[in-house]
This record gives sequence, C-alpha cells and structure tokens, in this order.
Amino acid sequence: ASYPRYPSRQQVVDYLEVQRGGYSADYGDRTYGVFNVVTRSGFERNRQGELVASYGSYNNTNDQISFGDHTERFAYYGSLTGYRTDVGLETSSPEILHDQAAGLSTFGSIIFNKTPNDQLRLVTSLRGDHYQVPNDSEQQAAGVRDLENERDDFLNFSWLHTLGPGTVLTISPFYHYNRAHYQGGFEGAPDPDFTIPEDDRASNYVGGVASLAIVKGKHNARAGLQVWGAHDNQLFGTVQADGSGAMSQRQAVWGNIETVFFEDQYKLTSWFTLNGGVRLTHFGEPTI
Repeated sequence: ASYPRYPSRQQVVDYLEVQRGGYSADYGDRTYGVFNVVTRSGFERNRQGELVASYGSYNNTNDQISFGDHTERFAYYGSLTGYRTDVGLETSSPEILHDQAAGLSTFGSIIFNKTPNDQLRLVTSLRGDHYQVPNDSEQQAAGVRDLENERDDFLNFSWLHTLGPGTVLTISPFYHYNRAHYQGGFEGAPDPDFTIPEDDRASNYVGGVASLAIVKGKHNARAGLQVWGAHDNQLFGTVQADGSGAMSQRQAVWGNIETVFFEDQYKLTSWFTLNGGVRLTHFGEPTI
C-alpha cells in the first residue's frame, strides 16, 4: 500500500494530550485513543518570527515561516509551510518512478480576551497536497501518469464564558472541508483497451459543540451537546485512452449526528476518585 510522507507540523503544535483506557463521555467510545492537539496561540511569543528550512536527498525540502505576538488581552499566531520531494508515496517496486509530491499549508490563530469572563478564539487552517502516483517500470513505459490531489480546510470558533467560580460555558461552532481527487493520466498512444479512472470525493462538515464544566467541592462535572451534519459528494468515472466509452456515476449523501453527554468525577478521598458518565447519540438516516 502507498502512503504519503506528510511534512512536519511540530512548529504549530504547542502540546499533545493523549487519552486512552476509559474515555470521558464528551469524547464518546473510541477503540484506540483520543488525541487532543493544542496549537500555539501567540501568547508564548513576543513579536517573534521563525524560519525553518531544510534540504536533503531526493530534492526533499520542508520549510516553514511562522510569526506571533501578544498583548495582555490579544494574541495571534500564523504560519506558512511548504514542501516538495521526489519520493512522495511509498513505491511498489525498488525503482522510484513518477513519485514527486508537493504541498502548501497555512495556519492561523487569534485569541481575544474581551472581558475577564469572556475569551474568543478563531483557529483556521488551509492545506493542499499534490502527489504523483508511483509507477513500476511497465506502467512508466506504457505512459501511465496518475495523480492524487488532496485538500483539507477547517475553521473553528470558540467562546469561553466564566459564569462563576469553577463554572465555564464553552460554545464552539466549526466547519471542515476534505477532498481527495484521484485523476488517471495517460501519455501513450491512444488505446481503446486502456482504461483511465477518476475518483473524486469531497466532504463538508458543519456543526458545533456546547459544554458546561463545573468544578465545585469534590465534583468535576461536564455536560454538553454536540450537533453536526455532513455532505458527501463522490464521483467515479472511467474513459478509454482513445477518448471513447466514457462512463461516470455521482452520489451525494447528507447525514447528521446529535449527541448529549454528562459525566462527573467525584473525589471521594485524596487517593480514590469515582468516574461516571453517559453519552447518548442519534445517527440521522442518510439522504440522497
């Protein structure tokens, strides 16, 4: 199987939280684990910029420029990352043929402490990747030139409001777009027996999360609601290398999920804590 060698994003990540074993109710049931990536905000920088560049074998380069600053109430962080390489996807043969890759991504974070009890944060990212699908020697000689183009964009907004000591309300609407477009390519002589495929799938997700966290006495409780919908649009088609026999099929599907959850951590003693929670999820029937 082929897999992409994504460039490092360590300059964007502030720290990573890993939850495994018994998961909290606001994350639901997961088989392996939950990873919470906390990105940089700008509060860790004081009118600072950073440039990271590298160059290695197979013309591999992975470069990033980032900048950030803050005041007592406002902070921003932004970065631009680009890469290219002659070995993008895992090859199916010892030879490296038709395997270049390149990508560009941007990231931005803005935090504004409007009042001592209100914090607003906007986080956004745009990313595009271009891959040549590697060939073996026979495919290369035949003129096969397949490509894979991918997009991943998201926009998250959060409002944190302190209702009182130990009580915080969080409302976070979000939007996420993801696309993977496989485009068959052929540079050989027109051949009615050679099939060129195309697979284009794009998904839009929009929704939000509202949660209330209360820390009081021996209790650490959380309750909330999560609602989101998804629109999936997929096209699959084929055409012969001489331009004949073109066929395609498109399917567009809507779906939605609604979830409510509640959990509490009760510290019975300094060394013994009881954890309990419930999560109820409704999966809407997909519509075409």
